[in-house]
Amino acid sequence: MIKGISYLGLVSQILWILDFGSQALGFHLSGIADYIYLEGFTYTNEVSIGVHMIVPVTVFLFGVSVKPTYKSLIFAFPYIVFLYVATILFTPSSEDINCIFLGCGNTKYLPYNIFLWPLYATVSTLIAYGIHLLFYYGWSKVKACFRHPSSSTFR
Repeated sequence: MIKGISYLGLVSQILWILDFGSQALGFHLSGIADYIYLEGFTYTNEVSIGVHMIVPVTVFLFGVSVKPTYKSLIFAFPYIVFLYVATILFTPSSEDINCIFLGCGNTKYLPYNIFLWPLYATVSTLIAYGIHLLFYYGWSKVKACFRHPSSSTFR
């Protein structure tokens, strides 16, 4: 269940991290992290930075050694629906929580309206699942090389 939920946030959090870093280097990728630089490094923003940079990557790194299954995706899809409905019903559109209302500034890259968010969230989840597959099978090969010192890697 945790892997499925983490799939939804992984790609968007990586994009947030890249945008945050690009602004530190003096250019903008998308503007998703603009609020950090506009509002300054307040306590709330520091918590936001920590959540965006640490949590998804940590969950992914702890889960990368566990074989991804389609069951993980089954948990992701109800979470997408829950997040979408809860955000629309309980948050103001001006805050653009979860980038549902305005796309968090990504409209210059993708056509966007509020009804496309579930599609984008699903695609993001599938991409994250693919990344997990690549890392899992890549990690398996690395472990196999270290497990067998007689392999051609060590000759």
